[in-house]
Amino acid sequence: MAKKFFLILGNQLFNPSTLKKLGCDEIFMAEDESLCTYVKHHKLKLAFFLTAMRDYRDELENNNFKVNYFKLDERTDSKNYADFLITFLIKRKIEKIYLFQIEDKFIEIEILNKLKINNISYQIEKSPNFIFTPDEFDELTKDTKNYRMGSFYKQSRMILNILIDQKMKPVGGKWSFDEENRKKIPESLTTPSQPKFKEDIIVKDVKKLVNDLFNNHPGDTVNFWLGTSREEALKA
Repeated sequence: MAKKFFLILGNQLFNPSTLKKLGCDEIFMAEDESLCTYVKHHKLKLAFFLTAMRDYRDELENNNFKVNYFKLDERTDSKNYADFLITFLIKRKIEKIYLFQIEDKFIEIEILNKLKINNISYQIEKSPNFIFTPDEFDELTKDTKNYRMGSFYKQSRMILNILIDQKMKPVGGKWSFDEENRKKIPESLTTPSQPKFKEDIIVKDVKKLVNDLFNNHPGDTVNFWLGTSREEALKA
């Protein structure tokens, strides 16, 4: 049986069980300067993403996946993400890769075009980031020119049977409670405190990396309060 080689982007850190169900054998992950700088992201956001990626690498390896991981501070090339990926695949003589649907269309088009040009076949898997596939969404919108969020919300609830009674009517009598969502939090309500996480060696290394390479980006990494591993994210 042929090996399944997966490309995983930094916002696709899905439960390893998802990859196991799809028969994944090996993974490519890379930190990339162009993805960090195409807009001037806040330093804390950059630190969060890179730390989460490195935590995910460790999680995958602990689940017996082979991970080809490339740190930004260890890369000596000047290639953008797509070119770096292609160079790796050609060197390894990998003729087919698997990837999840990419929501950033600019990045998706660039990666898919480079794969086609270099005769590397690919298969796109449904992403856990989305409720519907692109084809399913097209089916929802085919009969209207002006498709609005309210229509999508109503259709989704009916299709997925979310808060729908036996007569296919909305529980509570209304499809939307946006007006209530806009109300202020009552002064009498005490919001829960945020859980606190220890800064491990990965967080410390990434904070230094961000401050060294992206010093002209806004903000700082002093108060790093975010959970970056799956365990921390679930706790948060």
